[in-house]
Amino acid sequence: VEATGYSRAQIYRALKKLKNLGIVELTRGKVAYTRTPEGLAAKKIALNYARPDLILKQKHLQILTLLSKQPRTVSQLSALTQTPQSTMRRILRQLREAGLIVTKDGTYVLVEDPDLKRLIEVLVQRKLAIQLEPEAIPAYASTKLIIKKVAKGLKVSGTPTAFTLFPKYGLQIKTPWDYYATPPGDQSPEEALVHALLAAETRYERTLAALFYAKNKDKISFDKARRLARGTPALRLLLALPAYVAGQPVETHGEFLPWNEFKELADRYGVRLYPSATLPVIEKYFHQAGRNLVKEVEAYVFGGLNLLVLGVKPSTKDVDLIVEKPEDFRALIKALQLSGYRFLGAAPGGAHVVVLIKDSLRIDLNLSRVHDIKLTPGMKARATKALEYGKLILKLLSPEDVVLLKAVAGRDRDLEDIALTVRKIGIKWRCIIKALEEQCPETAEKYAAQVLESLEVLEDAYSIPIPRKIKARLRKLAYKYFIRQALKLGYKEPTEIAKQTGIPPAEIAKILQEIQARNEAT
Repeated sequence: VEATGYSRAQIYRALKKLKNLGIVELTRGKVAYTRTPEGLAAKKIALNYARPDLILKQKHLQILTLLSKQPRTVSQLSALTQTPQSTMRRILRQLREAGLIVTKDGTYVLVEDPDLKRLIEVLVQRKLAIQLEPEAIPAYASTKLIIKKVAKGLKVSGTPTAFTLFPKYGLQIKTPWDYYATPPGDQSPEEALVHALLAAETRYERTLAALFYAKNKDKISFDKARRLARGTPALRLLLALPAYVAGQPVETHGEFLPWNEFKELADRYGVRLYPSATLPVIEKYFHQAGRNLVKEVEAYVFGGLNLLVLGVKPSTKDVDLIVEKPEDFRALIKALQLSGYRFLGAAPGGAHVVVLIKDSLRIDLNLSRVHDIKLTPGMKARATKALEYGKLILKLLSPEDVVLLKAVAGRDRDLEDIALTVRKIGIKWRCIIKALEEQCPETAEKYAAQVLESLEVLEDAYSIPIPRKIKARLRKLAYKYFIRQALKLGYKEPTEIAKQTGIPPAEIAKILQEIQARNEAT
């Protein structure tokens, strides 16, 4: 208030407008730019231009939109906007002094700035939505998606979404609003969840979205939800949900109600919650398993237990183990069952991984690999810390190996765990590449794209910088995999492969030469 000279009411209205555009986020009285393309663009524009506020003015925005398409003269702009030429010259002078436009051969044109163009597109989309449906209130707007709310019972264009879909998926909430999305979507639980996080204006509404997730965890594809949330303010909130509903601390805790209030809300709606287990509880369970083993078993740990021992988090709902030998695999399953664990069968990763559960603690037991990523001699050598529970010896894999395996496992909670690991103890990124390249070339190439996507999500959601060289190396490995798949389908020319994969032809030609050279060498 002191810095701007505006009243609190004026500032609140302006901030609410910017929030609806996905440009800023408001958290307990604090304001920050979102990490979305729109938010990052607005931040750069605020730093680079003298009068960024001009973009929000209706007539100025109309002129900027016209100039973003092609150069125009004063008379052309005056005619297109039905504005007197004297007024037009005054507005153009303001825009030019602000550095937003330049003159060229007697015409005016928008400066070459993709961030400015992106922000103009977002603002135009929002204003268009309001003009077409004045009864609708935009809850979120971008160049790709508009979420709007209307008084309960009113009909507008688009498909029902966000909180309006909650009753369809078993959460019978009541709200005075109906929510719609344009362009129309598929009304999936993933869209309902992500759109609710985007449309939510209060901690209570975001907590309702968390409750919807807790109710429908088994129906929601977290990968699909994550893809929908990429590039929006919902991504960081979405990634926090698995930890939040389990009662674990999250970076975005200020966006939700305190956990005890969340639990009361869950009880009211009949949603059962399963709190995480602390280290003493987990150690008690493993002591029981160690006593029930008939032989000594050595297992490697790469899940939540690592993070507890390292002090990264106070509790966990899952422990991930790898054993090398089939006989150890069978012996540990039997010992865990004798200790009260229920055998849930094979996990989605295949017959080499089984799931056992006791109370709220889940154990994923892997035989020699996670998906196709094998336990290598290098991984075993880097596992320097061991925990002994009778005949059960647990060796903790290095943080870099944990990050690699979690990036490959791809479960709801893994990315939040990776972010915590990076923030609290740090990561040597080159060691992740080293661990991946310890696999056979085909496996390293196959999973490079998945690891790269996980790291890029960390950048988007948590502003964790990933070195360019690391991303470039992962991208090249991924390109090799996609090119090999195209070759198997019968595509041979770089231009043909480019159409199928989207990889630049020059890059394809270079990689094809490398593949050919390696084939000749072997």
